[in-house]
Amino acid sequence: MGSILGKHFPIDAQILICVHVGLATLILVSSFINISTKWKLVPYISFTIIIYIITTAWINYHSNSFFRQKIVEIQGSTLLKIEEPRKESIDGARYIATIYEKDKSEFIKRGKTDLFIKTKILLEKGDVILTRQHPSIIKKNHNPGAFDYYSFSVMNGIFYSTTIFHEDMHLYMGRFRGMLEELVFQIRNNIL
Repeated sequence: MGSILGKHFPIDAQILICVHVGLATLILVSSFINISTKWKLVPYISFTIIIYIITTAWINYHSNSFFRQKIVEIQGSTLLKIEEPRKESIDGARYIATIYEKDKSEFIKRGKTDLFIKTKILLEKGDVILTRQHPSIIKKNHNPGAFDYYSFSVMNGIFYSTTIFHEDMHLYMGRFRGMLEELVFQIRNNIL
């Protein structure tokens, strides 16, 4: 009942929570009144409990629709985990990243990409970003005099190329490194 009302009559979640807390207070207070008064107030207490249950379902519907909206934003997105920072350039920065794509309920590892970010964002090893920009497969250059970027990339285990502009970067997820990986990374930075 509450989810049906939530679907057809959208009310601000703050108002629903206030009503919900008020009803919970009435139910709690009704447990402290004496028996004779409680019997006289049974219809009102029952009505309060029913409305309390409906508002609970209504709030549940609101929270589920909020999370459903966030999941829809993730669908069709690509998760990129920075594996190795590369050189900084004038326009942005180059990194090597692992590609994870959403498949039903989990992210599946797809391969490595040469990631070029056109904004001044400092990312380190282990940083994870969510983007709507899909990686493109690196194609072989047929010019015999040019640098063979395809062979160079394949030799390094990189099969994709991704360029991210600021508006394409959907969400910076944070840094995900284990304790051992963090220790090795700090030692490596101190040595270099």
